[in-house]
Amino acid sequence: MVMAEQDGTSVTIDTDGPGATAPFMVALNRGESYLVNGGVKKGGSGLSRRF
Repeated sequence: MVMAEQDGTSVTIDTDGPGATAPFMVALNRGESYLVNGGVKKGGSGLSRRF
């Protein structure tokens, strides 16, 4: 699960690293959360930025 601390947070999630699934982006505002369906596998990552 990912939760935003500030408004305008962009989170890029790569659930399987170099695997077949493409990374995707989620836009969140303060207090909003996103549950990664199926979880994040070994080698996966998440990167957040505030705009």
